[in-house]
Amino acid sequence: MLRHIKRKDSNNQLIKRMLKASHIRMQWDGVKKLTWTILQVVERPLYYHLYVDVGRPPSGWH
Repeated sequence: MLRHIKRKDSNNQLIKRMLKASHIRMQWDGVKKLTWTILQVVERPLYYHLYVDVGRPPSGWH
């Protein structure tokens, strides 16, 4: 039988703090400030395939 290494418990307090402050981070974090353009929409039987231009990466991005 294979032995498994038990993972450390996640820090629930950190997760709770991040969730509680998510409405504040929402103003500046993530997709909200991203500008993008839809280039093409391909309709598939179960989903839509979107081709999106998000521009060039910022300088210094590796």
